[in-house]
Amino acid sequence: MTDRELMERALKLAQHGLGKVSPNPAVGAVLVKEGRIVGEGFHQYELVKHAEVLACEQAGEAAAGATLYLNLEPCAHQGRTSPCCDYLVEKKISRVVAAMPDPYPLVSGQGFERLRRAGVKVEVGLLEKEAGALNEGFCKFATTGIPFVTLKSAMSLDGRIALAGRKREYFSCPESVARTEALRLQTDAITVGAGTVLADDPMLTYRGPDTRRRPLVRILLDPHARIDLGRRLFQDLSPIWWIRSAPFTPLPGHVSLIAPGPDHITTWDSLLQRMASEGMYHLLIEGGGETNASALRARVVDKILFIYAPKVIGGTATATIGGSGFNPAIQIKRVTGSQVGSDFWVEGYLK
Repeated sequence: MTDRELMERALKLAQHGLGKVSPNPAVGAVLVKEGRIVGEGFHQYELVKHAEVLACEQAGEAAAGATLYLNLEPCAHQGRTSPCCDYLVEKKISRVVAAMPDPYPLVSGQGFERLRRAGVKVEVGLLEKEAGALNEGFCKFATTGIPFVTLKSAMSLDGRIALAGRKREYFSCPESVARTEALRLQTDAITVGAGTVLADDPMLTYRGPDTRRRPLVRILLDPHARIDLGRRLFQDLSPIWWIRSAPFTPLPGHVSLIAPGPDHITTWDSLLQRMASEGMYHLLIEGGGETNASALRARVVDKILFIYAPKVIGGTATATIGGSGFNPAIQIKRVTGSQVGSDFWVEGYLK
């Protein structure tokens, strides 16, 4: 197998850790000796051990003199585990091929430097773009301390998310639904506004085939106290952060009441700060037009994900982005598109 094929294998292994690693990055490792894979593994937070350690343990004595492929630089600091770079030196790994440096300030190249000083050959940069995309939430959080925010919306071809009068309309095909569940697996929290709860009565839970490390936190933006406990999302015992101006008693044990800020910018900033304080680094917005516009106006969105279904609604149906619009228009960069079932997915970045 080529270096590229082995790095692709490491990336696929890392994907198995999504939903199981927060607040850590997703890392996969492949250990190769004399053209044969002798060990591999991927990090899961609850198992404590990092991917490269699991690969070496699987390889046993064959680890000595082997080449390690992994999508992120080995750690160089004492955290829940000892530094992985020192462990690799002890195991006599001869070569490390890594996709990218670890952006966390306590690592950030130091792992590579310690390996090189010990005589280990280090190569960096193979499939770096793919590795960065896999851990984009962690990368932003590690460098800024602010969670990564994805704004996702499913709509008709003419940009409508509901029929006239906000009558509920299902846009996504089964393939898009499955891919959305995979996205929810990767995120720590999901946010909607009161209008979406009133119109759709969603559960906002993760229903995919895999298992999350911790429950998806549901965040309800309800500054004008329009929602009551009769809504379906309160029936599930996963945590709810209810941003509401008026007090509410008695409050269920899984619900936390949070006062909104004096304006929407302060509210979003406070929300992200609370997420950061609890080690949560990826927020998914699945709101209606007003919530989407509010997040964009507050400049907290890092990435947009628009899912277009082959439908046209027209008329006075609800638009994806509400409010009075933006002048000048918001510029989206690094835009890509792909077909998923009968739908078309468009991704782009604001920052």
